[in-house]
Amino acid sequence: MKAWGRLKAFWRRGSTNRYAVEDIFTPNKPATHTYIERTAVDELLSKALDTPGKQIVIYGESGTGKTTLVRNKLAAKDGMLIWTRCMSSMTFRDCLIDAFDSLEVFYDLQVRDRSTTSKSRKAGGNVKLVQGESTRESREEHEVTSQRVLPPSVTPARIASEIGTIGASWILEDFHKLPLEQKKGLSQVMKIFMDISADYPSLKIIAIGAAGTAREVVALEGEMKNRVAELGVPLMTESELRAILTAGEDLLNIQYDKAVADGIVAYSSGLAGVCHQLALNCCLAANVFETAETGVRIGWKAFEKAILQYIEEESDTTRGLFERATKTTRERKYDNRRIVLRALSRFGFAEGATHAEMLSSIRQEYPEYPPGNLSHYLDELRGEERGALVVFDESAGKYRYASPFFHVYAHAIFATPLADKSQVETGVYPSIETLVDQFRSALQKAILGMGDADSIEVRVRLDGKRQRDHQEPGTEPETRL
Repeated sequence: MKAWGRLKAFWRRGSTNRYAVEDIFTPNKPATHTYIERTAVDELLSKALDTPGKQIVIYGESGTGKTTLVRNKLAAKDGMLIWTRCMSSMTFRDCLIDAFDSLEVFYDLQVRDRSTTSKSRKAGGNVKLVQGESTRESREEHEVTSQRVLPPSVTPARIASEIGTIGASWILEDFHKLPLEQKKGLSQVMKIFMDISADYPSLKIIAIGAAGTAREVVALEGEMKNRVAELGVPLMTESELRAILTAGEDLLNIQYDKAVADGIVAYSSGLAGVCHQLALNCCLAANVFETAETGVRIGWKAFEKAILQYIEEESDTTRGLFERATKTTRERKYDNRRIVLRALSRFGFAEGATHAEMLSSIRQEYPEYPPGNLSHYLDELRGEERGALVVFDESAGKYRYASPFFHVYAHAIFATPLADKSQVETGVYPSIETLVDQFRSALQKAILGMGDADSIEVRVRLDGKRQRDHQEPGTEPETRL
């Protein structure tokens, strides 16, 4: 009865502000309304930002909230940001030019009116943070012709000076995607930023990368080690993931059933991006598109629809990544990439596996499999060229799939022995129904790992049947996944 009383109280509550659901649960952009402070990392970042000359490298797995952390922390400090979104095809010079384009530095070439034409002197400090490519300013009787500072004039020192003049920070997002040779340029630019920090104390470079270590994001020179803050953003805890859901509930005037919240938290496995996606899908499945006038309860039926939508959206993209990861150009003694991916799928997603554990598993089928092969192909499968399906947790010394869905997908396609040819190799891919079955199994294991007996035995019985007992008064039975 206490639970029912809380539910009635929730039903009566109202929200003074109205929000679109896509602004609350944001799987594809940094969170603002549902930003959850992570005390330890927040404090380290604050100290680094407040230290003149200190440059910053932020690393961690994709979906842990690195960009969200930077945006919200710098917004609190009223910091101006220059963003460069790196791609694997870019050189470091491309990054410099991209930042300079964002600054829009011009100088006047010519001033003309009806009777005279004269050369103008070069304008100083004409920096504007606006979009567009306009190079001409026209008036009826007066015309000024301007031209951008040409790319050959763009140097690291010039970039540092212009960014420092406006008190901004330069954010290099997804810097891990650049080739190693291109990353080396960042170390030199960081040194220049440090050297002129006496003139511009707030001048910063913040390099963000989806990687297990700072060394994988940038190639720092020895003298830079003590002058760069290396901040690792860990996976979110269960309580932090639940805090995201709670914040969304308050803003949208909704309430997730405990079973649904448990399912979202368990499957998210510490990844804020997955949590936001499932929470958003649940709202859309329950026809919640903005803050509700009266409370809306989101039950298991909505969660089932949310999961099906998630699987359908992820399956095509994931298929392409697995094709890229397992593509071979010549035949070898071992089908190494498939062997490694299949071995990793045998271990739990959250737990992962050490090199030794994976080698032991592989040698049950291939007794003479070389440890060097495993090391080489694990590193390869972590790279963008092979889809970045695998990540390495340096603190635990373990490998695992980069997302829980990759793990589910691997279970489905490597269900048969490799000697009988995997589904990737034959071109036969798992159906949505097969993926739902694998998802159900993965979710059940994840919830068991949470250790909540009530959640395991009563609220989340993943048997595909209707739950007719342990219902709140006045609710209809709901189909379980």
